[in-house]
Amino acid sequence: YAQFRELLRIRKSSPLFRLRTAGEVNGLVSFLNNGPDQTPGLIVMRIQDSGQRDLDRQREQVVVLFNAGDEAVSFTAAELQGLRLQLHPEQRSSADPLVRGASFDRATGRFTIPARTTAVFTD
Repeated sequence: YAQFRELLRIRKSSPLFRLRTAGEVNGLVSFLNNGPDQTPGLIVMRIQDSGQRDLDRQREQVVVLFNAGDEAVSFTAAELQGLRLQLHPEQRSSADPLVRGASFDRATGRFTIPARTTAVFTD
């Protein structure tokens, strides 16, 4: 119950999680873990507030990582290197101790995500 409530609060925390049109989704959402070298069982979704109007004055982007695997995984995105991404505040104090272990290394652009975890990072 507590984890479900956290997800609802995360969704409510930014308009980037509530895009209204197919055009907004197509223009603002991209996926980073794809192609022949992709990590199996990992989805990396990036939502950038780069449209014609500023949807979220507090954030420029959100990165959500879905690890469906039985083991922790690391994923490096060179295009995110140097960004100030942090685990969402709801997840930093989560009732789920696993998600609190998710991390992002700004110097390398590397995420580490525990097994069977969805982690949300914001700038």
